[in-house]
Amino acid sequence: MQTSCHLILALLFWTEVMASAAPESHSEAVTSPTISLHDAMFLYSWHWQGQFSGTIQFLPDGSIKKDFQEQNWLKWEFSKDASSILVRGRDGKITLQFNPDRTGFSGPAWNPKNKITGNRLQRLAPSSHPSEKPVAKTAPVPGMRNNDSLSRIEVIKDQGPNAAEWALTPLDRPIPAGIRQNLTYLREDLLDEASKAPKASPAAYTQASEYCDKLLAAFSQREIARVQAGYRATQADANQATSTQALDARRNHPMSWPQFAREESQRAALRESEADKADVKKQRIKVEWTTRAAQMRRILDDHYRQFREAMRLAHSSPAC
Repeated sequence: MQTSCHLILALLFWTEVMASAAPESHSEAVTSPTISLHDAMFLYSWHWQGQFSGTIQFLPDGSIKKDFQEQNWLKWEFSKDASSILVRGRDGKITLQFNPDRTGFSGPAWNPKNKITGNRLQRLAPSSHPSEKPVAKTAPVPGMRNNDSLSRIEVIKDQGPNAAEWALTPLDRPIPAGIRQNLTYLREDLLDEASKAPKASPAAYTQASEYCDKLLAAFSQREIARVQAGYRATQADANQATSTQALDARRNHPMSWPQFAREESQRAALRESEADKADVKKQRIKVEWTTRAAQMRRILDDHYRQFREAMRLAHSSPAC
């Protein structure tokens, strides 16, 4: 009987302990929310621990900014699993699995004997946030046709240089959706305004319309260059050589371990050299567009100057 009483008291004690612990664990779950993998990767820096160690940042363009010399990796990408990413290196791909609260990751290294781990560090400052790149003057341009408080020719006078900056912006920077369509509408509205209720001289409207034509042509040239850049970048990656005739010729069936190690070292050096060549080709595309954009900028600036001169002459004519 005494033993039964002791058992009952013990059960009651543990029931009270579990009941009091349950709200605390629930409170922890409520006060420690997880963040998305996207925000965790881009809003924080990370400590990388592998063959090399240091601080890294995942960038939206698929590259990885690091403060140490790790030459194997090239790009990263999200996997189909929302809790992991793939890091593509010259020796293939590895999968890094993030823990549920997005405070760390781990995975096998390119060398199966090693392992890669990572821990989340401090939150990045807004100025260093990878998705917050400075852009050209922007805001009014996408909806500039909807500004009914100004005449169409005044809209071109105020927003024309901003539209030019968007047309000549680097190829890897997105432009506002619909900006080309707005320019097309604005050009036609200019012609309507010139025929129905002109606010300036016919010469000013002619110059404004021609300026719109030049802006539209610049946007078309940018789109063509962007498509060509994507194709040539993909072609540069595809054309990377993975072997040479000399390497293949030295292969033989009874290969010794020193021979194999030497061949692997030579192939790794070849892959690194080919990747560097591909990067040079990709940078050349950006240089070509920057050169062409500088030439188009001079043409657009000259047309804008002529347009403003025509407007000044229109305002000075009554005074004469």
